[in-house]
Amino acid sequence: MNKKGFELTINTLVIIVLALLVLLALSLAFTGGFKKFWREIKGYSGSEIDSLSKICQSQCVQGNKYSFCCEKKILGKEEITCLDKRLNVDCEISCRGVC
Repeated sequence: MNKKGFELTINTLVIIVLALLVLLALSLAFTGGFKKFWREIKGYSGSEIDSLSKICQSQCVQGNKYSFCCEKKILGKEEITCLDKRLNVDCEISCRGVC
């Protein structure tokens, strides 16, 4: 009953599986697959409008003018900024001449 040879086989299989998972993650990262994956995951955390509204409110509180006024956020299939009325963000930041 030589168990060392059997343990070596199991360890080798575990290492191979982990290596394949790392390769899969790297291929997703380089092909942009994480963006789609992340959008799918975010869909379970609440509505997109609520999430974007919180992000924009945070940018307003921090005083990030460029991020608040110019940075495009994705809502469904369209790109919007924090100035979009659907987000209902009450902010005192002036966006004149920022973009």
